[in-house]
Amino acid sequence: MNLNNKKLKNRRNFLKKATAFCGLGWLSSTRLYANDDDIHAELSQELFGNTSSINEDIQNDIFGKITDEGYEDLPQDFTASSDIDTAESRRIQLHNIHTSQRLDIIYYQDGKYLKQSMSAINKIMADHRTGEVTNMDKRLVDLLYSIKKRTNNSSGSYINIISAYRSPVSNRKLRRRSRKVAKNSFHMKGQAIDINIDKVHLSKVRKQAKLLHKGGVGYYPRSRFVHVDVGDVRSWRG
Repeated sequence: MNLNNKKLKNRRNFLKKATAFCGLGWLSSTRLYANDDDIHAELSQELFGNTSSINEDIQNDIFGKITDEGYEDLPQDFTASSDIDTAESRRIQLHNIHTSQRLDIIYYQDGKYLKQSMSAINKIMADHRTGEVTNMDKRLVDLLYSIKKRTNNSSGSYINIISAYRSPVSNRKLRRRSRKVAKNSFHMKGQAIDINIDKVHLSKVRKQAKLLHKGGVGYYPRSRFVHVDVGDVRSWRG
């Protein structure tokens, strides 16, 4: 057996083991591959089907970003985040870009959410179109706290609020302008917010939000914000 045939046989054996390990069955052992790219392409097809932008994100999350040299090393914190330490004091810095309000406040201390602090957070996250206020989901506030802690924990760096609570009236108006606005938006439930963070690249905000695995993450680089919510874990690019 010459060297080239031996290499092809080794590649076929590798592919069969990889697909069997993933529970995908055996691929045809009679197929020949011209190079490693062909093997990678078929394995990707078996794992993910047709590669859309969403599937690329999934692959990058599992394997790391693909480069010309191969897969980059996974980040060390590539794990589902554990719950925040219930004993720690949590401080958050918020800036509403529409009302220019700023808030730097401890909202959780001694194992309790502070009522007055949460009320202040509800107000700064009010619907800026109508002034309507709702009780924001505490899980969303904790999610913002975690994202800020992972990106830029400086007290001088604020989370900029692009859109937080959205009243049904505001949501209907936005839906008339754009089909991308959900009819039953998490914004109307006080469970979603669109943000960017001072001195932090938008892609980093997105990355850390996704690594937390706490809900939905939408990436809107043209509009310069990241959407986060505490619904099902999912991600998309707007």
